[in-house]
Amino acid sequence: MGKSEDGVLGLMRAIDASVRRRQERFLAGNFGLTLPQYQLLLEAVESPETNLGALAERMGCSRGNLTGIADRLERGGWICRDRSTDDRRVVHVHVTEKGQRVGAISAAMAEEMQRWIAVPNEETAVLVGLLRRGISHLSQRLGKPA
Repeated sequence: MGKSEDGVLGLMRAIDASVRRRQERFLAGNFGLTLPQYQLLLEAVESPETNLGALAERMGCSRGNLTGIADRLERGGWICRDRSTDDRRVVHVHVTEKGQRVGAISAAMAEEMQRWIAVPNEETAVLVGLLRRGISHLSQRLGKPA
């Protein structure tokens, strides 16, 4: 276990990368969405009547980057946008009927991920316990509640 990839952080990165790849394939293959598009839809459903600036801040990306993602979602019929009548710089985002399916997409992806991971039941409790302890430990170190 001398290599950095074998340490906890390296293993966490490998798990994260593997899960993201699997999510990306699932979203693209079944719904024609990218992971950032899916994340924008989730945020927009959580906050109806939101605007691009607020979404960019919550998602931790630039407004320019988010605009490109929103362009593709709008072309696909997932969202629609309109300018504020009070301030033309503000662009409101509205989830369409098609975009409201994001909840069902989330449920389908959770089922897919559960099938894909398929950790035996007796190992699940151990793994979940270790992960919870790890999250708690990291949260304490960051000064945030777990």
